[in-house]
Amino acid sequence: QVQNGAKPRVDQLDLRTRQRTTIRDDLGAYVASAAGAYFLAPASSSQIHRVRGGTDEVFADVGGRGDAVQITAARDGSRLAVITYRRDTAPGLCLVDVDDGELTCPLDAAKLPRLAQPTGSRPSFGRSAGVVYYDARGGIQRLALDGTAPVAVTSLRARGGVTVAPS
Repeated sequence: QVQNGAKPRVDQLDLRTRQRTTIRDDLGAYVASAAGAYFLAPASSSQIHRVRGGTDEVFADVGGRGDAVQITAARDGSRLAVITYRRDTAPGLCLVDVDDGELTCPLDAAKLPRLAQPTGSRPSFGRSAGVVYYDARGGIQRLALDGTAPVAVTSLRARGGVTVAPS
């Protein structure tokens, strides 16, 4: 994100040529890149936009789960992980299929022990798109997307977000 006078915008920077291309002319607070597109979660919005080939479209919507406040892409580009936030509940974790925009939310934060509930920090996929790591009140959790419960990896917190090394 860059500041263009008083108006925030999201730009793409070509590192070779140093040429900037504006992707979106408003505050797209959270951005991920996958499958030849940019996925943005605008501030104070439940929508996830896809920007591809100059076209900006609503791709998914977390609906009543609140605002989409963090977004990250799997290394293989097949899925997005999105942290949702609504003032009256614990943050949630949802997944978006990059091919069709199908939204699934594998964690019901209200049913999780308090220490396993997600925070508003950025999650990260593991080496495969079948595992998501996220910051929780009790430390970093590993969620296998096969339906099993999250497992605590460490009691350390990742308040800014989690990043998993590729190897």
